Amino acid sequence: MNQKAMRGLAAAAAIAAVLAVHSRRAEARSAVGAGRPMQARITAPANARGLNAPLYTVPAGFRLQIEDASAAAASCGVAPFSLALDTTVERQQVRHFVVSGATGASGCASEGFAGRPVSVHADPGTTVFVYLAFGDFASGALSASISGRLIPLEE
Repeated sequence: MNQKAMRGLAAAAAIAAVLAVHSRRAEARSAVGAGRPMQARITAPANARGLNAPLYTVPAGFRLQIEDASAAAASCGVAPFSLALDTTVERQQVRHFVVSGATGASGCASEGFAGRPVSVHADPGTTVFVYLAFGDFASGALSASISGRLIPLEE
């Protein structure tokens, strides 16, 4: 076999190896991205000091995978706030302390936002509860959001 043909075979083998790696990565991404997208948001009543309420009930036949959680707060002056989620997996309820933040110091138009990616699960038929509260006896506007995927359970 001549040198030109050998280089051609080597290039073809290298391209095939790259394509195989990209194919495995695409398969892994599609497995991770499986399921139905979902999102939920809750807002506390005006001038609330906190919120401890049901946020989302997981439908039968699905497991919820929460991928992002965030909170927003507005108050007069600097006020710390915290967000936690309560979920149930295999009949065990757990509180996940997700994020803390603080409103700024710009008078009564003071806002704060906090969020992060998470990997939190909830079983079918269970309810995700949100706990969102100001610290330091502050009050104002509070809201919390989650997004993620509903993963179908195998029969």
